Amino acid sequence: MIKRDGGIDRAGRAEGGGWMDESGRVARSGERGGPVGRGRMDRKDFLRAAGVVCGAGWLAVCARGDGPASGDSAADSADATPQPLLDRIGLQLYTVRSLMAQDVAGTLDAVAAIGYDEVEFAGYFGHTPAEVRGWLDAAQLSSPAAHVGMEDLAGAGLDAAIETASTLGQRWLVLPWMPDEMRTTDGYRALADLLNAAGETAAQANLRVAYHNHAFEFETVDDDGTTGYSLLLEHLDPALTDLEIDFHWSAVGGADSAALLRDNPGRFTLCHPALFMNSRVEGKVGG
Repeated sequence: MIKRDGGIDRAGRAEGGGWMDESGRVARSGERGGPVGRGRMDRKDFLRAAGVVCGAGWLAVCARGDGPASGDSAADSADATPQPLLDRIGLQLYTVRSLMAQDVAGTLDAVAAIGYDEVEFAGYFGHTPAEVRGWLDAAQLSSPAAHVGMEDLAGAGLDAAIETASTLGQRWLVLPWMPDEMRTTDGYRALADLLNAAGETAAQANLRVAYHNHAFEFETVDDDGTTGYSLLLEHLDPALTDLEIDFHWSAVGGADSAALLRDNPGRFTLCHPALFMNSRVEGKVGG
């Protein structure tokens, strides 16, 4: 259990008998909802009803439908039918990696107690897939995706990643980074070839491969203004691979995320929403 200087145990309780509130402060109360008499909203209701999400560590699974076709953003906004809020809220566990390194089971339980429904892994800290699946089930969490390294996308590494993903019930293996030396025209094409090949193998296990961006992909790599991200969009095979857009890093890189979504319908199946970014992606987000 995570019990260091007033830490949290597996039920989400703080040492001393209180419950942790959304800001991490201890709510001294006999009930999980926080201090008695304050009329506090249930955590899951709060997360769903907020309508905005905070931090690039949030995960949403995005529907594979076409976006608006008119191109008139004002008209589309005025005529749009209100969309349902997210059914499921996810957390990228890289956000709590220091806690995961101490206690995977306790961290998963605490994440569930806060109000999350699903998690995206970024490492398993030496534990077997069977162990992690047991802890997921105990916390009543699901895991739609995991961030993996380039070494996990070919050969024996890919075989092991597919086996782990299958055990955990995941649907995506997501590459979140590429080394500096590959950030050239040829490097991005080589990366696309790697992801396409991995996607073809993963498809045999009913899995898909995806790429998660940061800001550097939107830098130009040719004199004609070609960006690394445009090369990925051009060379990744939509039948085999997907894209997990990180709205925060896209904005840092100067990209027009709305235009990316509008111009490439069906390519973005996962997303990391940014600070105060509306949780809808082209009006469609699923869990």
